Amino acid sequence: MHKACPPEAWTPGLPSLPRAGKLVDAGMLALIPQSRDADAHDLPIKQQVYRLLGIDQAAVSSEGYVAHSPDHFDLLAALHQASDERGAATRSPTWRFVSNRRTTVDALVSVGAVCSLVDANSTAEFEYLGFWLPLSKGQLGKSHAG
Repeated sequence: MHKACPPEAWTPGLPSLPRAGKLVDAGMLALIPQSRDADAHDLPIKQQVYRLLGIDQAAVSSEGYVAHSPDHFDLLAALHQASDERGAATRSPTWRFVSNRRTTVDALVSVGAVCSLVDANSTAEFEYLGFWLPLSKGQLGKSHAG
């Protein structure tokens, strides 16, 4: 049984991507470090764009996403300015975590992180897309999916 894979996935001669949990396609293996290097190379520009747009809030991994939707004219202006100033010393924004789970916020604050509690109905400068229902102390969280 081939589970739910499309029939073409089993065509002989196609490169196999994962085998025993590791990528085996040489082309794909070569692209991974190139992608990581490009991300590292672009980091100063990204930091400058975030700073210019006032983007400094991120969700906690495995808890949700923060969707920032800047005005497209502001984004374009920030991209041009950051590109023009490439190589200049820039200051990275001080990132703040957001979560809709009180226990997460309390845990992060207890170790010195800057964190705030949000909900899906917040009228903030971003949209929070949580994976879990809000969690208070003493409660077990449930995924939105189940």
